[in-house]
Formats: sequence, C-alpha cells, structure tokens
Amino acid sequence: MKDISHWTRIGYGGKSTLAKEELIHPETNERYLIKYPRETKIGVSWEDITEFIAAEIGRLLNLSMMDVEIVTRNGKRGCLLKNFIPKGVTNEEGGVLLRNLSGYDSLLNSKLSSYDLIQYGFDVMLKEYIENKTKLEKYMRNSKVKAGLFEKNK
Repeated sequence: MKDISHWTRIGYGGKSTLAKEELIHPETNERYLIKYPRETKIGVSWEDITEFIAAEIGRLLNLSMMDVEIVTRNGKRGCLLKNFIPKGVTNEEGGVLLRNLSGYDSLLNSKLSSYDLIQYGFDVMLKEYIENKTKLEKYMRNSKVKAGLFEKNK
C-alpha cells in the first residue's frame, strides 16, 4: 500500500459519518480525500475496503465511478478519493439527506438489522419519493450524487 503521510492536510473533508481528511497531492496540487474506517473495540472495520469494492463493481457495470485506492497515512489505513467537489462548495453526505425522510425516525428506532434493515430503509425511501414526485424531482435537482452511481460512462 502506498503511504501518503507526507501529503499536506488542508481540511477535514466536510460532514461525514466517517473520519476523513482533505489532502493536497504534493506533485499535482490536486485535492484528495482520505476516508478512514471506524475504530472498533472488537474486530476490524472494512468500510474503506467496501468503498473500493463498490467503485470496482460500478466500473464493471460501466458506470462512471470515482477512482479509489487503499493507502496508509500516519499508520492508519484508509481509502483515497480524488475530491471532485469544487473549492468553496459544500456538500451533504447521503446519511444527512436521509434525515429529511418522514420515516427516518422509524428507521433509527427499528429493531431490524442487517439485510432486513437495509430493505426497510429502501422501502421508506421509495414510498416517500414515489408518492411525492415533486419532492423527488426537487431532491434530484438539489443533490450531488457523490459516487456518480446513476451516470453511465460516455
């Protein structure tokens, strides 16, 4: 794994459920983000690895995806992503956007777990956005899809 400990930190990458830093590439001056997996008392968190896997699966499906690389920085493993958000622009993480759903509290308080919780979450989102087409259109106009999930390669 490439060690990027010598890259300069210029920020903390905005709102996120994961710890991250905004960095400057020392040779190109391009901005990057490194996202670190959550620290756990038992076992290992693979959130950075799943980000890498999701990008690779997206590429296999011919979707436009961010380049993701697993790296280390100051002894910590993380995933490195080229920052595509223009300087001075703020963005919202997907988890933050979920709070606007009328069924969000029921998701937080649900006793479901694993696949059942994920399925329930999709059901809540679909119900809200399909039943309220105007709200869906406004959401789509105002959202920046970070991973380019629904964009085909040209």
